[in-house]
Amino acid sequence: MTFPEVCGPLGQLADGNVGPFIRLPSDAGNSAASPVRADPLGSPLRRADSIAVERFMRRNHTTDEGRQLGKTLAKWCDDAEPKARLRFPELPPRCQSCAFREGNHLANGSPYTQMDALKCVMEGKEFECHDVHRTDQLCSGWATFMLAKEKPDFGEVPWQFSGGADK
Repeated sequence: MTFPEVCGPLGQLADGNVGPFIRLPSDAGNSAASPVRADPLGSPLRRADSIAVERFMRRNHTTDEGRQLGKTLAKWCDDAEPKARLRFPELPPRCQSCAFREGNHLANGSPYTQMDALKCVMEGKEFECHDVHRTDQLCSGWATFMLAKEKPDFGEVPWQFSGGADK
């Protein structure tokens, strides 16, 4: 599957191509890239298009920092699970690709997913499951944190969701 099939017209140049792309300095060792030049037919990419392309191209990748944060959040979730299961024994298990399950998978190693997940836990906002078989269901890892809380002591964190809006 090519980028235009996934994104449709966003980031697509007038000639139907989506490139060229270059790696940003922060992308060293990563295959993700960002658009940096105008359409060969002369019309520059609109700012909204380049932001959408950059988010698509850079958002879903793992980093050392993302994996470390994922490991920490997974441990906290493991620690909270016994209390959560006492309160709600029917709690479904975390899926194999859960952001709150340690492992070598995208959701647990993506800094964007991890920061969004942490924001949802800290602010008490719903976090949905990443598993395609659990579409529109709440994440069991997130639910584990919510069930283990003694009281609703939520607060605001100083960052936005990776999509840029406070969902």
